[in-house]
Amino acid sequence: MITKAEVEKLAHLARIELGEAEKKELQKELGSILDFVSKLKKTEVGEIQAGGRIFEETNVFREDGGVFG
Repeated sequence: MITKAEVEKLAHLARIELGEAEKKELQKELGSILDFVSKLKKTEVGEIQAGGRIFEETNVFREDGGVFG
């Protein structure tokens, strides 16, 4: 969970002013985002290659040629 002081520091770094209600809401939202990221870190992905594609894709372009005459 993210603390109120951390939310205030983030607001200061972002140069935004937050009211107390906004700080509380942002603390809740950032906390849930960080919880989700924590769950993602624990997820086993096995032998998946980064950037892999399911289907083979090739670019289909016509030959580049000039018009003479």
